[in-house]
Amino acid sequence: MKTGCLLFALILACAGLFAQETLVPDTLLPEKIMNQFQKKYPKASAEDWSKEGDHYIISYYDENNWYDVTYTANGKWMQTAVLIDYEKLPAAIITHFESSKFNEFEVVKISVSEKPKEEKVYRLYVEDVHMKETILQYGESGNFITAQ
Repeated sequence: MKTGCLLFALILACAGLFAQETLVPDTLLPEKIMNQFQKKYPKASAEDWSKEGDHYIISYYDENNWYDVTYTANGKWMQTAVLIDYEKLPAAIITHFESSKFNEFEVVKISVSEKPKEEKVYRLYVEDVHMKETILQYGESGNFITAQ
């Protein structure tokens, strides 16, 4: 019995040594998307990506910022979102926020989204003392859009 188990373990070990690692096609970023990404962001690396439904999201770090770039399955750019510091907000947004009822909330994070043929949207993720999150949205010119 011991000999049979030992032989089976030896066969499995040898099979592992001779097996070649193959990448499953689903683990590769589609070529259309990779080409569009490299064209739009030639200095960025597309090593970190995920698929959500029919969209591909590539995350990368560049110049002290995190970016998420979204593409359709056909390689069409949908949007780029980047996390920024409070100090990098347009002055009009800072002025509005600091004079709003949310000015005592903690700013947890700030993102800027850019989409084709649309103005940038700034999102301030804020929390009250009970840790209830609210998302404040502003247009590129500093106009307040909504609180969610």
